[in-house]
Amino acid sequence: MARFQADHRPAPGTAMWRGGVEDRRVLTLPVDMKPGDYRIRVGLFDPRLQGYDARLDLKPREGVGVGEETKAYDVGVLHVKPPPDAPERPASTNAANNAPRGGSTTADPLDGAAYNDDHARQLGFTSLTFHDEFNGASLSTKAWANTFAWGDRTLAGNGERQCYLERNVSVSGGLLRLAAKRETVTCPKHERVMDVTSGMVATLNSFGQLYGYFAARIKAPSGKGLWPAFWLLPVDGRWPPEIDILEAPKSPPTSFFTTYHFNDEKGEHKSEGKEVAAADLSKDFHVYAVGWEPGVIRWYLDGAQVFETRRLVMDKPAYMILNLAVGGYWPGDPDASTPFPSEMLVDWVRVYSK
Repeated sequence: MARFQADHRPAPGTAMWRGGVEDRRVLTLPVDMKPGDYRIRVGLFDPRLQGYDARLDLKPREGVGVGEETKAYDVGVLHVKPPPDAPERPASTNAANNAPRGGSTTADPLDGAAYNDDHARQLGFTSLTFHDEFNGASLSTKAWANTFAWGDRTLAGNGERQCYLERNVSVSGGLLRLAAKRETVTCPKHERVMDVTSGMVATLNSFGQLYGYFAARIKAPSGKGLWPAFWLLPVDGRWPPEIDILEAPKSPPTSFFTTYHFNDEKGEHKSEGKEVAAADLSKDFHVYAVGWEPGVIRWYLDGAQVFETRRLVMDKPAYMILNLAVGGYWPGDPDASTPFPSEMLVDWVRVYSK
């Protein structure tokens, strides 16, 4: 069964619902999705509760089926038909010849060996497949996009406060800068008025890879409600799986979280991970990495392994996301003590294969 998650806060809020209520969502389907009939399943959850099981009981009307998942309800069927003359899409956007790919430093051919990271090489990942050192005057738009694959500029399902904008992403001093600012904007696409803007980058249109060593040297910001992240999503658009290499929602960031999201044998969402204690991550740069191989994912901080999992490891190509979220159910909303603007700084991003 194909699964898509579209958690969000409806407008108006559910506390105001009376009688018939309509809540519209646009569903973006993977280009390689097979034609057929797919169930539409909905539910409500209480954001004050923890975890993915905080679903509320609903009283279904006649004709509404109760799905296999607890408190999930089948309300319709989505009919998927192939478009006429649909072009085929390659299974992965990764370069077949392992040539170095990336942004501002790849104007001329480079010897990948010159960019080998000692730790990656020690683990057997010796071929550089993507890198950006951010040494240019601007971000490479060929390598990086500034929205999620489905077009959104926020994650409303997390209760986040920011709208991601291109103007909040810059390159200077050899660093990628993702800036969170306190300002009111009407966020593109969903036209919601939001009081914080921020920056994100993703390789969804340029690069994806099955297995490898994914690393970035990052300096996290510090402030209540700031939520820097470095993560991987599958290029086919389905969720889960998801590999979270870095999430630092606490202030000051004296720890970070590693997480792997997946569906278990019953098709139910599960996650495994660890909170890793550390010195204040806003005081200096640190290298966050995963070594992803068939059957195992290992997380590293500055070359030291901090966690691993072998549970139903993702076996499809993934692309990278770096973002600075603000607010949400996990970190809480920013307050008067939160410094604006705040920046998540990235010195480099590098990916290797075996």
